[in-house]
Amino acid sequence: MRLIDLVERLDQFPEKVTIYAGRPWSPEARVEALVDDENQRSDYLLEVPDI
Repeated sequence: MRLIDLVERLDQFPEKVTIYAGRPWSPEARVEALVDDENQRSDYLLEVPDI
């Protein structure tokens, strides 16, 4: 999945998901959305807490 696609569907993911994006970071970057981040395979991009 691309970062731009994931952002458009953010409301479909659980609240405690961690998003990992491959470099170079851009809207086209490949991403993974993981609840359990022990199996991370990409670079960590940004954490956005609930407000």
